[in-house]
Amino acid sequence: MKRIAIVLGILILLFSVNSVFVNAESLTSASVYNGGQYIECPLDLRIQYVAGIYDMWIYLVQKNNPQDYELIINKVEGITIKQLTKIFDNYYDNHPENLHYSCASIFDYVFTDLIISL
Repeated sequence: MKRIAIVLGILILLFSVNSVFVNAESLTSASVYNGGQYIECPLDLRIQYVAGIYDMWIYLVQKNNPQDYELIINKVEGITIKQLTKIFDNYYDNHPENLHYSCASIFDYVFTDLIISL
């Protein structure tokens, strides 16, 4: 009985490790997407992408515009990553002419405009 439990434990561990590597590989492929490629991604990947790009965007604001950082943080307080993803997706729905631009440049444009409007 102990042997079966050990073998099952090892199999579960191996499947878990394999799953992590497969998911990590798919995430890195999304990091250079333009809008058209981004929109084609499944929702869960778009949410993860927006979380990562938002994290980097906030870091760059803090580093390059420390005077604006606190203002921005206060304005986006309470907004979830799912809501940010929906805002980003809606931008692409309303502006299909910009699907060929990189997501990073559009993200900066969309969220700088969002912050100004809040």
